[in-house]
Amino acid sequence: MPSVSSRPPVAFVIGAGPHIANTVAHMLHEEGYLVALGSRRPSDEAEHMDKFASVVVDAANPSSIRHAFQTVVKEFGHPTVVIFNAASFVTPPDPSDPLSLEAEYFHDAASMGAGVFIAAQEAVDSFRHEAPSPHPKVFIVTGNTIAFEKNPNPEYLCLSIQKSIEAQLIEAFAESYQKENFRFYFASLASKSASVNSAEFMHSAPTHAKVYWDLIAHTTEQGSWDYRFTADGEKYEDEEA
Repeated sequence: MPSVSSRPPVAFVIGAGPHIANTVAHMLHEEGYLVALGSRRPSDEAEHMDKFASVVVDAANPSSIRHAFQTVVKEFGHPTVVIFNAASFVTPPDPSDPLSLEAEYFHDAASMGAGVFIAAQEAVDSFRHEAPSPHPKVFIVTGNTIAFEKNPNPEYLCLSIQKSIEAQLIEAFAESYQKENFRFYFASLASKSASVNSAEFMHSAPTHAKVYWDLIAHTTEQGSWDYRFTADGEKYEDEEA
């Protein structure tokens, strides 16, 4: 049996898709990771997953998250990197009336935010199992600065709720597991001029991949859990966190 240090590290990306998840997965693969991509319907992402293992996971369902981690551990080994990229983005029929949103969509968004708690539980179990290995133990949530807005747009209530939950969880985890050198980040694309526009975001996958790899491989201490970066991949220096 190969030693812990000789086995390739494993990464689990939750929330597969053709944008950020796919680009991050390719980056991790190129860096020598075995990559598992998790989504509700892996067959829908098949064309983007030729180099990766597909795992069924509903990021809003605790039992599904646990089962997905069990599958990854059984098939590949304990992940040392977990990327939580799942998002629920549903707008109310009337943008000015948040209560016009169907309740199940709100519940799904809140549950997906809470899914970070379950995913982190499973990740920390794997991190501890892999403690002897030299590979960094890192959990990254694809963040959004909407989590920190004092007066969020009612049209984006679902995303705001989800990201607010995730941000508070990551803040707690980053503080709680520093002694074990398990690192947690809420990594958000930010803009120096105004809110990130859709065009910037849609072209940001390579930047996300670069920033995530810098956090994984080129950072040795936790630092700020609230990590904001610009479209050119540089750290957002004006952040208050």
